[in-house]
Amino acid sequence: MEERTLLTCEIGDTFKITRIEENNETRNYLFSLEFLKNTDLLVVQKNKDILILEVFGSRLGIESQLSSNIFGYVKKDILIKSKKYDPNY
Repeated sequence: MEERTLLTCEIGDTFKITRIEENNETRNYLFSLEFLKNTDLLVVQKNKDILILEVFGSRLGIESQLSSNIFGYVKKDILIKSKKYDPNY
């Protein structure tokens, strides 16, 4: 699997974090939001300035500039249940 940034993901992609390249303050803030290595994120909504993500059942938004410094890969073998994508959720 090819490493890429979170910014390059599309709606519905499940993204697994491999590394975060940010200053220590921002990295610690992301860690407090459970943005850790090997964490799966579901891209729920995307526009040019913000991404809405689902992580551990909670949704949050991050700026596109920050998402360009989060690296990982898109998983093809997992489906994270989401109210938007699964009516039986």
